[in-house]
Amino acid sequence: MKIICITPIKNIFGVFERLESMSDNLYYEPDIDKDALKTLLKVSGADYIFTNPNKQNYMLDGDLLQFGQLKAICTASTGTNHIDVKYCEEMEIEIISITKDYQVINAITSTAEHTLALMLSLIRKIPTSFHSVRDGNWDWEPYVGRQMNSLTIGIIGYGRLGKLMAKYCDALGMEVLLHDPYVFSFGGNIERNKQPVELDELLERSDVISLHVHVTDETREMINKNTISKMVKRPYLINTSRGEIVNEDDIIDALRSE
Repeated sequence: MKIICITPIKNIFGVFERLESMSDNLYYEPDIDKDALKTLLKVSGADYIFTNPNKQNYMLDGDLLQFGQLKAICTASTGTNHIDVKYCEEMEIEIISITKDYQVINAITSTAEHTLALMLSLIRKIPTSFHSVRDGNWDWEPYVGRQMNSLTIGIIGYGRLGKLMAKYCDALGMEVLLHDPYVFSFGGNIERNKQPVELDELLERSDVISLHVHVTDETREMINKNTISKMVKRPYLINTSRGEIVNEDDIIDALRSE
């Protein structure tokens, strides 16, 4: 079995060694670009690609995959929007992800923890105050933040990560607003101090908005000029879902107009 690994895994204890033991030839290329991967697929006769969208900055599509004879693509992610799923189906290339491996993903809290860290860094102005002190200044006044228990967070998407983020924010004493029509339309359980609301109300009331949704036709560019215009408090926006969820040009325009 020949495996091409195009994502960093040596930082995770035992994973590289496990993958190496499973393969006759392991090509470990975490920084490979698309053209080089085309060449490697041609000459290696690889059976599998192991990937993760966090490092990969190109699509695994027909333009690339036509040069190999792959049996499967394994991605260490719940999302598969970095892979041309339709092409793989047509060519009978299996896609293996952790989308429905609930035993595994329910134990993974890192994305929600990262979201919390980003929120605290923004509201408490940690990066800018750190650089100021590092540069020899000791003027705290420009970097006064706000107490979390005085703020309202709007969480869009109440799946695994949205629930974790809501739990963390509740522990900080924040008012937690939730929007997920697929959960709340079917009687999903709501913990205390968490309010399911319509999207427009969440946009209007939130000091922080955190996105936790999959990429679908419904969610693609759901943060756009129209939704931004309804954000009365000019909130902090945190997106640890996928880039396609937001219209970046509209966000830039809104920031420039401030």
